[in-house]
Amino acid sequence: MSAPRAPKAPAMPRRAFRMSLDDFALLDKFSEAAGISDAAYLRWLLRREAGSPAALPAPPKRKRALAASPPPAADPALLLQIARIGNLLNQVARSANECRRNGSALDMVQVLAVLLIIQHESESLARPSLEIPPKETAP
Repeated sequence: MSAPRAPKAPAMPRRAFRMSLDDFALLDKFSEAAGISDAAYLRWLLRREAGSPAALPAPPKRKRALAASPPPAADPALLLQIARIGNLLNQVARSANECRRNGSALDMVQVLAVLLIIQHESESLARPSLEIPPKETAP
């Protein structure tokens, strides 16, 4: 049995308002320079104008982006075949949905037969080959 959850804090009220493009650009500029959201910057301005000794909120800690490694090299012919398989599966799914909508049992049997064939073929492709190709040696 899990521990009881703490009650949620009540949602903060929201306010929507319009501003000119110039004002919007200024708000965007200042909040970006402070490293905080537009809403946090506006709250800070309101507190400052009210005489409250509010410090500018600290910018949120952002997670460092991991260095993107280049995608592994893939055979273009293999990618083409995978795309074709995906297209075939989409066609089968469309047919299955159409059969279900129309209530056609015979067509549904045909669609299921095609799916079983695809499953059998994909399982045979996924099995590791027992043949070990010979290593190429440099001349």
